[in-house]
Amino acid sequence: MKWDQKNYWFAPSAGEEVWSPEGRPRWYWEIVAKAAVAASPRLTPGLDDLAQLDIAVPSVFRALAEVLGVTCPEVLPDLRGRVVPMSPEGISLLARLNSTLPAGRTWDDYLTPADIKDLGSGDAAREGAARAKIEGLPKDVLFPGTDETPTPALSRARVVAVHRDIMTDRLPSDVRYQLTLSADRHGPARRHLLAHELMHAHSGLGCGLQDVSTEVDEAYTEVLARLITDTLTAVEAGVARPGLATDRQAQEKVATEAQYNVFVADSKGAEQAKGALRYQKNVWALVRSALTPARDPYVRAQVESYFSGKTPAGSPVTASVVHVSTPGAAAQPLSGRTGSRQAPVYLYMPDDGAVDYHLLVVPGPPAHAVLVDCGCDDRSGGGAVVAELRTLFQRVLPTTPDGKRHLDAVVISRSVPRRYNMLAAATQGLSVGIVHHASPAPAYNAPSLEGGIPASEWLKEHDAREFPAAFSTLERPLLTAGAAAVHVLGAHLDGSARGQAGASGSAVLLVTYGGVRLLLASDADTAAARSVEKILKSAGAPAVFTPPASLAVVTGRPSPETGKWWPWTQGLPAQFGPPVPDHHSGRPRRIVVAGVAGDGPSECGAVISTVGHEAVYGHVAEEAGNG
Repeated sequence: MKWDQKNYWFAPSAGEEVWSPEGRPRWYWEIVAKAAVAASPRLTPGLDDLAQLDIAVPSVFRALAEVLGVTCPEVLPDLRGRVVPMSPEGISLLARLNSTLPAGRTWDDYLTPADIKDLGSGDAAREGAARAKIEGLPKDVLFPGTDETPTPALSRARVVAVHRDIMTDRLPSDVRYQLTLSADRHGPARRHLLAHELMHAHSGLGCGLQDVSTEVDEAYTEVLARLITDTLTAVEAGVARPGLATDRQAQEKVATEAQYNVFVADSKGAEQAKGALRYQKNVWALVRSALTPARDPYVRAQVESYFSGKTPAGSPVTASVVHVSTPGAAAQPLSGRTGSRQAPVYLYMPDDGAVDYHLLVVPGPPAHAVLVDCGCDDRSGGGAVVAELRTLFQRVLPTTPDGKRHLDAVVISRSVPRRYNMLAAATQGLSVGIVHHASPAPAYNAPSLEGGIPASEWLKEHDAREFPAAFSTLERPLLTAGAAAVHVLGAHLDGSARGQAGASGSAVLLVTYGGVRLLLASDADTAAARSVEKILKSAGAPAVFTPPASLAVVTGRPSPETGKWWPWTQGLPAQFGPPVPDHHSGRPRRIVVAGVAGDGPSECGAVISTVGHEAVYGHVAEEAGNG
């Protein structure tokens, strides 16, 4: 197995996935070897989880600094006091806390460790007071609604809340909270869970690299936790020596004996199959795209950023574009984590009604890019379109340290060929991060243009994730790209058209960036429109045509009947007309750019490159130039 090849194999004895020792880069083993040698004298038998972590965490941090040349992270005082056993209800409440805080704020502005300890105290009065304080936090700190996701543990305000049943010496009775298939391995699995959450607690502002991407943040968090677990395992296995850095036999022993966390509940998805390692997709993607020797400087910068909370340097993006802003209001900084005016967000679209893609680019440093759809109706002209798109990618996508153009994410909104048949050919040679799609992967079976591999195979190669039925993520974005967040207003909204050709299989997306709203309607039908209307009227839904939104951009190809139900037609100034055409057949889709009435900032940070499309803004309709 190559070091950058994803492994999905399961050890016959335990049925749990094992992270191949070759899956760790050179410097990983150097850190484990140094940390294990340093920690070994103090790791005596009989120590509990937190006593072991008290020794292993600073040992790994010092080795990390020495091997990677980063600033040595400061170990939080009293790790034992930062772990709080808690009821599922308490954890669900904490899960609603936004892990990414408003600009210039820290957890000290909202909560103290004592508040979270009170929430898990078991004392009715203390728990009630803590709950009332948390539920009274601002909406940009506490998401509305409830969080029903089974969560074994999480970190907020530099405190780790753990399901009470996990902190016992027995497997939890609820399989959703079990971390290993073997009852006798519950203790080591719990220790790894604590290591993972304590890394979140040590990260900058408690959110690490979530401004870059939640997926990237979890990847680094899990790699750091595995460094700690492998250090402890090396000592327990009797291979804590400097030679571990190069000794393949010793590394194999650590890899097979280390106990991470796995999925225990039965699942049809390969990523969450019974026995599959949690976060293995994140770790593998990081290993494949970032942990190569050529990218060591990039890894160092990201590790520094993870612990400091400061954004690492990256490749800026420049492009010739049409810049749209809201007139008539005094200039003022937009809200954002940096506290300064945000750079424009770039939205690229084709000038041909037979072509479908949206390319979102958020300038850096570091720059980010998200591709939504990549297909074409006109197969005879598909070669030219693929060439044009490749040229666009090479011109505007951010560049990785090893010279590749990079897409942080790809989202396919519907399983019809014109939404995906250019994907494999157009992305050849690119570095691609996470991939999401509507409908099961086998539905993407149309021939790819220009000799590309079948899209279903491309999705499999990139470990793509299918949207569940009736899926929406208003409380938490599907993904983030710098300061931009991508929400799913709905995918498979009626839950009945997965894998079929019906328009209800489409995903409707909303991009938020400061006061900018980019609404990507795809091929939504009437059922989807009605569902989205309810979603946008729900408590806590992002505003589209009302403050704090200050600029709204709407694109799409809904069915003729759908336009009558589209919720954002309500309140849209009459001069804009309907936000999307009654029918898209044979015509380019129309883009509507609407300024929101109110005291919004004058520079809304929207750059729309329509490459020939009609852009409607106020009373003025302009043809955008090529760019």
